Amino acid sequence: MKPFLRHTLEILSVVALAALWAVTASLGRKGRADTCQEVIATITDSLQRKFVSEGDVRKWTSEYVTFKGRGLDSLNLDGLEKYLKGKSAVREAEAWITDDGNIHVSVTQREPVVRFQDGGNGWYCDAGGFVFPLQSAFAEKVPIVDGDIPVKVERGFKGYPEEGGEWLRGIISMIDYMRKTDGWSSRIGQIHVERTGDLILIPARGKERFLMGQPTAVAEKFSRMKSYYRNIAPDHSYRTVDLRFDGQIVCSEK
Repeated sequence: MKPFLRHTLEILSVVALAALWAVTASLGRKGRADTCQEVIATITDSLQRKFVSEGDVRKWTSEYVTFKGRGLDSLNLDGLEKYLKGKSAVREAEAWITDDGNIHVSVTQREPVVRFQDGGNGWYCDAGGFVFPLQSAFAEKVPIVDGDIPVKVERGFKGYPEEGGEWLRGIISMIDYMRKTDGWSSRIGQIHVERTGDLILIPARGKERFLMGQPTAVAEKFSRMKSYYRNIAPDHSYRTVDLRFDGQIVCSEK
C-alpha cells in the first residue's frame, strides 16, 4: 500500500473514533439528569433498632439544604454526611448521586450496649464509650445501670465524657463479658451503683444481692457467682453474697 493512502486511512480512522466518542458522550449526557430529583433514604440496620427512620433522614437532609431542583454540580455531599453524623443516634452516613438525579443517603445507627439512669436523666453508651441521649422513638433492650453513677453527663449530651472514663470502660467490659458468657446478661436484672462506685448485681430471679465491687477482675467474680449457684444456693439462698475477695464467697442474711 502506498504511504499516502496508508496515512489517509489512519487519519480517517482517528476521525471516525473521535466522532463515535462524541456521539457516545452526548448520549450519556442526555441520559443523566442535571438537577436533583429525589432523596432516597436507607437505614442499614433497621431490623435491629428503630432510633432513626427514613422519614427522619429525609427531614434532616431538607434541613441541611433544599436539594430538589438544585444543580447536581453544586451539591456538597461531604457536608451533608457530616451534618447527619452530628445527630446523636447516627454512627455513619454516606451520600451519593445516581445518573437519574436521585441522592441516596445511607445511615447506620449507633448500637448501645448499656443504659444509664441517673435520677431523671437517662443516656446510652456504645461499645466504644460514646454517650448519647435516650431516643423517644425507640428503647433498646440493654442492661440498665442506676444509682450513684460516677460519670456525670448533662441532659442531651453526646460524645465522650471528660471524667469517669476508666470506670465507664470497666462497665462496658463487664457488660461485654455478661453478653458472651453463660447467659449472664439475661440473668442479671439490675446493676446498682453505690456511692463508692461499687456495683451491686441483682438477678432477675431470687432474693440475692451480689456485691461486685469495682468493675474489675470481672471473670473471677462471675466465676465465684457461678460457684455460689452451683454449690451453695441449692441448699440455702442468702440475701447478700459478697464476691469481692479473691478465693472467697461471703454470704449473709442481711
